[in-house]
Amino acid sequence: MKRLLNGAVGKGKANNQYDIKMVQTLLNRHLNDIKIAKLKIDGKFGDKTSVAIKAFQKQEKLKIDGIMGASGQTVNSLVSKTASNFTKLPLNGDGFYGKPPASELYGTKKTIESLKSAGRKLKKDNDLEFGVTDISRSYGGYFPPHKTHRFGVSG
Repeated sequence: MKRLLNGAVGKGKANNQYDIKMVQTLLNRHLNDIKIAKLKIDGKFGDKTSVAIKAFQKQEKLKIDGIMGASGQTVNSLVSKTASNFTKLPLNGDGFYGKPPASELYGTKKTIESLKSAGRKLKKDNDLEFGVTDISRSYGGYFPPHKTHRFGVSG
């Protein structure tokens, strides 16, 4: 799996702002599962982020230490769980084409189906097609500078 974080997030760790935003965003996608309040995506490591990491670790039966290592079990489990909620848009379809990088052509099932439907209609009605890029990554996550891309709903 491609390394998601530049450094570890947790008490006494590197706590790079980008990494913390990524962790906060991904944890927010699992609020109901881990029974936490929505985290503010501010790039600051604090008690709420620490509690959320520990709650996720507990739910996934991982070592509960409140640390999200750059390529450790906790982050890999979080990414894997998040990616299962996303669908990939094909690079070519009826009335649309995906613009590389393909790693940024993931979205919710509803978003992908809407894009495919719009492409079919545009092709049928006008014999045109449109390009799609930057929907989201397979795991959502922090996608600067776009605020909604992390949810797989932008195109």
